[in-house]
Amino acid sequence: MSSKPRPVSESNRKCRKGAVAAAALLVFVLAALIFWLHGVYVERENRHRHQAERELQSINQLQLQAMVGWRQQSLRDAGMLVEDTLLAEALGRWLGEGDVEARERVRERLRTLEELGHYTAVHFVDPQGKVRLSSRPGGSGPGIERVPATEHHALQGALSTAVPVMSDPVSDPVFAFPFAGVFAPLYDGVRAIGAVWLVQDLRSELLPLVEPWPTPSQTARSSIVWREGQAARYLNAPRGVRVEVLQYAYPLDAAPTVVTQALEGMRGVFYARDELGREVMAMASPVFGTGWLLVSAVEVAEVFAGVRTRELFALSLPVSLLLLAAAGVFVVMLRRAAHRERELMQALQRNLWWLESAQQAAAIGHFAIDPKRGRIQLSALCRQIYGVDEENLDLAAWVELIDPADRERVTAVAAQLARGEEVKRLQYRIHPADAPHTRRWVEVWSKSMQEGDEGERRVIGVVQDISVRKAVEAELAEHRVRLEAQLRLDPLTGVANRRALDESAGFQLALAVRGGTPLGLLMIDVDHFKAFNDYYGHPAGDQCLKAVAEALQARVGRAGDLVARYGGEEFAVLLPLSDGNEALALGRRLCAVVEALQLPHAASPTAPCVTISIGVAWLAPDASVGVQVRAAGESCAGVHAEGEREGGALPPLAQRLFEEADAALYEAKRLGRNRAILFAAPEPGGVSAPILPRSSAAEAVSQA
Repeated sequence: MSSKPRPVSESNRKCRKGAVAAAALLVFVLAALIFWLHGVYVERENRHRHQAERELQSINQLQLQAMVGWRQQSLRDAGMLVEDTLLAEALGRWLGEGDVEARERVRERLRTLEELGHYTAVHFVDPQGKVRLSSRPGGSGPGIERVPATEHHALQGALSTAVPVMSDPVSDPVFAFPFAGVFAPLYDGVRAIGAVWLVQDLRSELLPLVEPWPTPSQTARSSIVWREGQAARYLNAPRGVRVEVLQYAYPLDAAPTVVTQALEGMRGVFYARDELGREVMAMASPVFGTGWLLVSAVEVAEVFAGVRTRELFALSLPVSLLLLAAAGVFVVMLRRAAHRERELMQALQRNLWWLESAQQAAAIGHFAIDPKRGRIQLSALCRQIYGVDEENLDLAAWVELIDPADRERVTAVAAQLARGEEVKRLQYRIHPADAPHTRRWVEVWSKSMQEGDEGERRVIGVVQDISVRKAVEAELAEHRVRLEAQLRLDPLTGVANRRALDESAGFQLALAVRGGTPLGLLMIDVDHFKAFNDYYGHPAGDQCLKAVAEALQARVGRAGDLVARYGGEEFAVLLPLSDGNEALALGRRLCAVVEALQLPHAASPTAPCVTISIGVAWLAPDASVGVQVRAAGESCAGVHAEGEREGGALPPLAQRLFEEADAALYEAKRLGRNRAILFAAPEPGGVSAPILPRSSAAEAVSQA
């Protein structure tokens, strides 16, 4: 008994009810998904905010520690002077008895402190602030007679409390740069006789501790500020304000900013606006022992640049996928069975079109190899890569397009795939048929598959032109080589740096041992360079070092010779195949070359122009042990073992060579500078010239 067909209207009503129910379910799911995605978005944005705040806090604390360390080191240096009873006694004899020898010993003590402590100037002042004695005759500059009025309260505070006192940053005509002073009070018994005034250039000593930002940022900056009356005084001006150091102040009664909130007691990370009205994330920390604040800030726009767009894009992907899936389900529910085949055909056409478009965008072609018939079928893009017109090509003709250097390897892999092995990835070079004189790189992914009832095997795969990628990789490799070479150059002078010198010294020492050849070394120091910097300024000092380096490099031109910057104003010249006489002759020529530059040096007691002092040392081969440093007593086997190793400290013989050259350099300084001195080897049964460590060499020269 056949069932009675349902009325069309009833069927339509059920379809409409099903569609309404599906739509309602879809709306509910979408609403729930949007609510969940909003919560995820807020949570991820807060996580990024907290990460940025932690990074800002860490950088602020690191810079704060560097500032505190700089201040404590200066106070420690001053504290050592306060406890130096010998210095106080010498000052008492000079001031009370006019002992000139005691005065010169005090001056030498101040000069040593200036050089070792990297101070711009060191003076002794009396309780009224008058400069009585400087580390160098004439002081660090003309016209320094009294302590500036802005520094006088710090001097009186140190004398009244008997402890060192550091002043606030000062900009005074007595120096051509902003500075900070530390006063170390000195007493002859219970009577205050004055204080040692330690002066530091804030541009080179303090600002480098806070201005460089350790992470990539366009808007981040740290500033040192303190309250000065009704204004906030800045050591370094905010970003975008172009004024000199210590020349910017912001009135506290103006619009509230990061600095005004920090001076009112705001600490930790907070949000405010900077002096130019930009919204920033800031961190304020007090500097222990001072009234200074270290304020670090970065623009909020930079912190969240691209974050919201990126997060919204990432979170919209699930919504898009859900909408696509819901649309597919909805289409399936609404389509009738009569349209099913047409929809499938349309979907297939779309997928094929998407696949072809993706291949075109990625420059990927596909192919199929029939090993039995010896033919290869190429797609349109594949034919374009190989430069052929035929869709079906003989395998022999295809192999001829492969570069001869790669042909055997490619055919071997093709044979393995024809036997049924796994997927293969291969890169090789081809010469396209339409441009046989050019060469392209291609990358191929291939797989063996079985077709038909007879089990015939075919090799299918995709090919991509990677010539551009290979060119970029080659360029990156060359760039990496250039960067590695730059790591061994001194950025200021352009000559080799200390790292390159150490590596070359170990290598040349090993060659000297094997070949029984001499190895010479010149240690060069620019005479009175500290006085040059004090008189002319650090930029002029940099130009002086560049000129000296260029002169040395131009004169030392033999293959294998190496000119390097040893550190500060010191240079070194490594001379393979040079004995002591040859190295000494070259050293004298270099002294003359530098003096011939006629670089003015008004602060030098040696000459009116820039001069250099040179210490000369060399290694002599010995028939019994292969090589030795005079009076070193080391074996050839030890030289080989140490000279050929990579990394680490210098070999003992190389270290000895540097020590001898260093001792000869200090002997040249002692004898009046502007000369080259060869290290004197000890006579049989005699005593060699002393080899002093670098830490005590300066004291030995000064005492001499």
